[in-house]
Amino acid sequence: MLISSRKRFKPGMGRIQAVKNRNKIKVVFRADGGPQLGMGHIMRCLALAKAIQDAALEQMPGHAARGENVEIMFITAQNSAVSRLIAENGYKVIGIQRSNPVGEIAKVKEILEKHDTNIVITDSYSVDRDYLEQIGCAADLVVSIDDLNQIIFTSDLVINGNVYATGMDYQSGSSDTEFLLGTDYVLLRDEFVQKGDRTLKREVNNVLVSVGGSDPLNLTPKIVQALDEVPGDFETKVIIGPGFQNLKKIAEFAGKVRNPVELLHNVKNMAALMMSSDLAVTAGGTTLYELSCTGTPAVVLLQADNQVTAAAEMAQKGALINLGMGHNVSISKLSSIITEICTDWEKRWEMSKKGPALVDGYGCRRCAHKILQKYQTKKEWSFDAS
Repeated sequence: MLISSRKRFKPGMGRIQAVKNRNKIKVVFRADGGPQLGMGHIMRCLALAKAIQDAALEQMPGHAARGENVEIMFITAQNSAVSRLIAENGYKVIGIQRSNPVGEIAKVKEILEKHDTNIVITDSYSVDRDYLEQIGCAADLVVSIDDLNQIIFTSDLVINGNVYATGMDYQSGSSDTEFLLGTDYVLLRDEFVQKGDRTLKREVNNVLVSVGGSDPLNLTPKIVQALDEVPGDFETKVIIGPGFQNLKKIAEFAGKVRNPVELLHNVKNMAALMMSSDLAVTAGGTTLYELSCTGTPAVVLLQADNQVTAAAEMAQKGALINLGMGHNVSISKLSSIITEICTDWEKRWEMSKKGPALVDGYGCRRCAHKILQKYQTKKEWSFDAS
């Protein structure tokens, strides 16, 4: 994609736009989620959306309310749980019907042009080079959040915050693509910056179970049953994501086990929960980086192939215990591993130190400032508040 193909102000229009809509930057996210896909893409986009608003506010002082200077919207495949989650975070969402790639590109371009989009951010495995080139004509800056490196990118910025990203041979289809790679750029909510200090007790009294925004492999009931076979007295908190479809089964098992189990919905303080937990049993995805950031020892069951590489790399670095794909792990094996780590304080202490060394929690802030900086250099006017 050539830079000249991007949407441009006509000569003299930059200053007019700045006066007419002073300091307003329109950002559109294109991301999907749901029971099968999970909520990871949506959650990290929500984290980045807030970071962009906060970063813009820092660069444009004098605005009383966050959001005066940035207008954020999401385009997502129609799903009630996803739309509800986005709306609860205060953002407008436009649902689209998934169709053939050409039809979807045309629809997304139409929306971007209608809303006079400045920055479009994609987080979808269905996006290819042609998709990026086409929507690039309808925005000033294109940012891609990626995990797989399966295409040549024509975006202005590519973000891959995975632990393995620095070893990936990314290629640019334009002259100015910038790649933000590695755990310095992992997209976590701001609460993980303000997490406080970790205290790791010698005995496991609090266990956290979190498999993400959905549970497509039905792992949560298996984990609850396995914990029931672990000796000792401890409390278990189970995070119920917005895309869960097995709540009835989880509640059934939770009511039968020996130790108390609390089911938590709509959690707003995940970092605090992790910091107060002595051990976590979890699935892959962004949760691994959250646990590492909080120094929470973790036993990991994977739900998807795209989680394999990150879990293996983080296990090799000593930040967690990786058991592989969750459906291949028996309840008895899971119980045995949990029992072993509960009695090995030294191992848990080692994990609690290795994790924060990998992930410091500032990834969203770094990416947000870079996005706005990149956007600012491409415009003919500054969004200085003067």
